[in-house]
Amino acid sequence: MTKQNGAAERQRRYRARAKRHTAVLQVAVDLGPLADALVSEGLLGEWDAEDRARIAEALEKLVALWAKRYA
Repeated sequence: MTKQNGAAERQRRYRARAKRHTAVLQVAVDLGPLADALVSEGLLGEWDAEDRARIAEALEKLVALWAKRYA
């Protein structure tokens, strides 16, 4: 992938998110307690507690549920 193609792909993803009214946010967290909380809430399996991608997916679900509650 060339630099220009990479930029075009990022722009395409950005526009798709904007159309869906979604955003990618960067948040600094302590992964241990976060994973423990997600496991306790049933959003993350204990076997996935060390997997950053699975933690991110579970956190995305939690935020979506929380946002729907207040929408």
